[in-house]
Amino acid sequence: VDSSLLTLRRTASTPGQAFIDLVHDAFGHRRKPLPGSLALAHRGRADAEQIKQRAVAALAAVGHDPATRAEQLSPGEFLALHEELERLAAA
Repeated sequence: VDSSLLTLRRTASTPGQAFIDLVHDAFGHRRKPLPGSLALAHRGRADAEQIKQRAVAALAAVGHDPATRAEQLSPGEFLALHEELERLAAA
């Protein structure tokens, strides 16, 4: 039996809690399109529909269809999506 040792080193800063929450919410309902998954993660909140609309707009801004699922995005695309969602929320 051969063995290997792997060392991982972080090359970028740790993502903020809002980014971690986005990824968690996105994968919470994996088989749903991303806007629906984010809305379901916030169901019961008054702004759940606005979250869904911002997700549709943010996906379009980063070059993805509203039917995109979480597993279809790369880590870099999740970061771009997060930045766009933050920008839309602030507007």
